[in-house]
Amino acid sequence: MVLRAVAASATRHELLEAQCDSLLRSIKIAQTISNHLSCIANDLDVRNMALSREKADMRDAICTLKLSLQFERRSGRQLADALEDVNGVIVCTKRLASDLLDHASNFFSP
Repeated sequence: MVLRAVAASATRHELLEAQCDSLLRSIKIAQTISNHLSCIANDLDVRNMALSREKADMRDAICTLKLSLQFERRSGRQLADALEDVNGVIVCTKRLASDLLDHASNFFSP
């Protein structure tokens, strides 16, 4: 009877140890995932700030274009330069937005 109680106690102890080991592994995995998600979030923040700067640059380029149209109607070259600036900003903004969407989709995909 005593031997059965000791054996049962040892079995429960081994089971608890196995559960503790499993929990520790789960915690380590959760920490790894958390660190990775934190890095992704930081990267998305940086990309979002860059996108905001590009958006402000695009607004500035559009304002420059409007002023150029108002005051320099006869200067086709100045207009072409302003359009190139706007196009460059749009291309950069699209690239940053695409990168941001790629990162976001990678973040949410299994």
